Amino acid sequence: GGQPQPYRPQGAYPGGGGAVASDPRGPPLRITEADEVGAADKGVWARVLARPKKEASEGGAGGEMAAMRKELRQINRQKAKAIDEEDFQKAKQLQQRQKELAAKLKTAELQAQDKAASRLANLKEDVRHLEAMVREASEQGDLDRAVEIRQKRDKLKAEMRKLEWQQS
Repeated sequence: GGQPQPYRPQGAYPGGGGAVASDPRGPPLRITEADEVGAADKGVWARVLARPKKEASEGGAGGEMAAMRKELRQINRQKAKAIDEEDFQKAKQLQQRQKELAAKLKTAELQAQDKAASRLANLKEDVRHLEAMVREASEQGDLDRAVEIRQKRDKLKAEMRKLEWQQS
């Protein structure tokens, strides 16, 4: 072929990803967080660390969960480094912290799911009530009131959709 090809590093993993030794041609095209963490921990940790950060934009418990996930990623990297350096005592301590934090995160997630499910049930009931009020107001000819109630109902429906999306 005639055209020069861009440098694409061949990493340590079958898909070509992973950390690549320094190369005089410059940095690799991409290094993902998964590459940084490596293949040391699969399964549960891969799922925990790969979860989308839906709650990152929210305050309160969502922000706390995002902070816990961030700390888990950091601990995972530190543990991998300790293993590479054959500091197994430190790796064991980090593994224990990792287990404790993962359990705490799981509890927080379950509590958030319960709270969201309860809020969703309340919203559904409120929407049904507002729909009845819209019908009643329109039957009585109070169209201004019907429009006002419908707007409230639409706001609640939007909140319901957001909660349903977050639970999926």
